[in-house]
This record gives sequence, structure tokens and C-alpha cells, in this order.
Amino acid sequence: MWYAGQLPEPMTNEEVKELYSNWNEDSWKILTERNLRLVLYAMKNLKSPLMDTDELFEVGCFGLIKAAKHFNIHKGFSFSTYAIPIIKKEIKIEMAERRKNPAIDSLEKPIDGENEK
Repeated sequence: MWYAGQLPEPMTNEEVKELYSNWNEDSWKILTERNLRLVLYAMKNLKSPLMDTDELFEVGCFGLIKAAKHFNIHKGFSFSTYAIPIIKKEIKIEMAERRKNPAIDSLEKPIDGENEK
């Protein structure tokens, strides 16, 4: 499990505005890396018996990347206000997929034949 102390400090609105004014190909990566805490916040109340915490975090990161790539500061939202619903939606979609198709195994289960000698 990740702890908020291990992650970088989230970007302030001023830092996001500055990053957006100098936008280049790597800016969305910086925006994503500096806002990983949003994933922890979004997944705080989302639990699934079909997914462990690492898988929830991974899917949440996909949502964060999607939010970073499509964020438009000119629409007047802060990045966190924009990103959290996208992160939650991405996690909920994956949870629904796992409920529909429980054949998708957890990362912790051995692959068939893995224990054979």
C-alpha cells in the first residue's frame, strides 16, 4: 500500500497554470506524477473483493493519465476537480467488468502450470 508521504506534493493551481502556459509533450507526465495523491483520494471509499489495492491504484492511474491528457485549464476547473470524477469512473468501470467477467484473476493468483515441476 502506498502512503501519501511517499508521493510528491500535489500541484497547486498556480503551478498547473504555469505548466499549462509552457505546455509541451512531457507536461501531461509531470501533471500525472505530481498528482498521484488524487488516485489515493479517489479510491479511498472504493473497495472490491475482486481487486486488490494495487490493482485499484493501477486503474486509478489510468484515469489520472486520461484526465491529464484531456485537461483544459481555460474551462475554469482546477485539475483536482476535473480529475477525481474521471479517476473514480475508470475504477468503477473496471470493477463492473470484473463483476461481469470474474475469470479475470488477481495479480496474486498463480498462472496455470506455474506450480508444476
